[in-house]
Amino acid sequence: MANSKAVAFVAAIMFIILNLTGHCYGELQFGFYNGKCQNSDVEDIVRRTVVAKFFSDKTIAPALIRMQFHDCFVNVS
Repeated sequence: MANSKAVAFVAAIMFIILNLTGHCYGELQFGFYNGKCQNSDVEDIVRRTVVAKFFSDKTIAPALIRMQFHDCFVNVS
């Protein structure tokens, strides 16, 4: 019984270490889309849309955060 607990503990530590060693190089940058979409202010359009949707549906913010992390972790692998 003690041996299986030790194996589980070592496996958990290894899992944590492996997760801490991964790097995500996809940094967010303010102004990234400037001049890329026919001079449209894409960030302002997205901001206004999210704010408008947030006032009608409070679950939009957590859903967008969840989607961001899911996409980031999927693309890292």
